[in-house]
Amino acid sequence: MLRTVSQRAWSVARRQAVWRPSAVSVRCMADEADGGAVAADNEITLNFAVAHSAVVNNKPATRVTVPGRGGTVGIEAKAPPFLTELRPGVVSIEYEKGETESFFVPGGFAFNHKGSKVDVSAPDVAKPEDIDVDALRQRFEEAKQAFDVAAAGSQEQAKASIELEVFKAIGAEVNMKL
Repeated sequence: MLRTVSQRAWSVARRQAVWRPSAVSVRCMADEADGGAVAADNEITLNFAVAHSAVVNNKPATRVTVPGRGGTVGIEAKAPPFLTELRPGVVSIEYEKGETESFFVPGGFAFNHKGSKVDVSAPDVAKPEDIDVDALRQRFEEAKQAFDVAAAGSQEQAKASIELEVFKAIGAEVNMKL
């Protein structure tokens, strides 16, 4: 149930214009015409997808940092295989030559496979620069008020709590204290 509520909170944030859609949600990158990228010894091969499209497809990267439920996880080449649930936060990708990209996710999963292949899956994604801070502040205050008036332990309080977690994580990424 909590995952569903988290996804709903993210959907509400999108509908309430907390973030403006960008080309991120429809972009697909590939480095090789045959669709397969081969990672060097110091690289990982990254796949990053949302429900409706690929954000990064078979692209070599040197490091991916994800907001794991138990803490932030940095994934580099030759790391042992693992699976982690993502909390709301930022997925940072470091490519060769110092290029970086950051994406806000409301949750999801990250898989590190044998052979330095990493898959990140999230229900949605937003670039930090596409976040509307005024709308975010308004939605945070609405969620805070809903939490305060909800009965202790109720579904409404749980929903408001998850919305507050998502909005705080978004705010932290855009240097906004909520």
